[in-house]
Amino acid sequence: MRMIMSALALVLAALVGNTARASPIFYTLTGDLTSGGSSITFTNTAFLWQVVGDTNNLTTIPGPPAGPAIPAITDTITIGATVLSPTIPTFFAWAAVPAFPPFGIAGFADGTTLQGLAWNAPALFTYNGVTDFGPLSVNFEAAGPLPTDGGSLDITGASSLVFTAVDEPPALALFLVGLGAVGVLAIKRRAVPV
Repeated sequence: MRMIMSALALVLAALVGNTARASPIFYTLTGDLTSGGSSITFTNTAFLWQVVGDTNNLTTIPGPPAGPAIPAITDTITIGATVLSPTIPTFFAWAAVPAFPPFGIAGFADGTTLQGLAWNAPALFTYNGVTDFGPLSVNFEAAGPLPTDGGSLDITGASSLVFTAVDEPPALALFLVGLGAVGVLAIKRRAVPV
């Protein structure tokens, strides 16, 4: 019993320690993408854009609208069977727009020229950028040419967009595996006659 209590204390300490510090967050945008006028051309092709953000390094990028941004640890764009990575540092950025009705705007872009892909939705107005969010259907806002390892990605349109943010899913999975292991140990220990 003492071993089980010690293991549970370690798991709880790890969980509490994890919430006390910033962690990676996984941002995902899916939908259909059109790109033309550059070396990469697609028409209404399914895509998955995933950015793993470093929440330890929150920064601000210029607008309009100016807003907070989280630098990408990794940034991968899968369009059909093609996998691309930007060749410049990118960010997940977001801002609240106090129009009537209010809405939020977000996007994956480089921090200097703001080239990439932006989307909007009323529900993004209150999003803080660093917690779980979605899945949420969003609207195409704007895009610009983004240099990638496969050439320039010049996005001209995007549709059926869905945005999701998940705060450190590997850590949660690891926690659940550890909790399961502690449970298995407890059951086996009870089954062994003394």
